[in-house]
Amino acid sequence: MFQWNLRSLPKSDNLFVMLKIRLQRVGKRGQAYFRVVVQEQRSKNKGKYLEDLGSWNPHQNIFNVKEERVKHWLSNGAQPTD
Repeated sequence: MFQWNLRSLPKSDNLFVMLKIRLQRVGKRGQAYFRVVVQEQRSKNKGKYLEDLGSWNPHQNIFNVKEERVKHWLSNGAQPTD
C-alpha cells in the first residue's frame, strides 16, 4: 500500500491541507462495501487516499478498523466526517 509522508502534502497559505477520515464506497451495485480511509478534504471521494484504515460491510454488519492508526491520524489533526 502506498503511504504519503505528511511533509510531502501540498501546502495552502503555509498551512497543511485538512485531512478527513471518510468512508469510500467500493463494490458493485446493490452490494456496497466501504473502506475507511484518510483523504485530503478537497479530494474526490473516489480519489487518492493517504492510508486505508479498515473496512465496513453493511450487509453483514462487519466493521474492521485499525484502532491505533485511527488514533494516530486523529492526534495529527484529521477529522472524521459525519
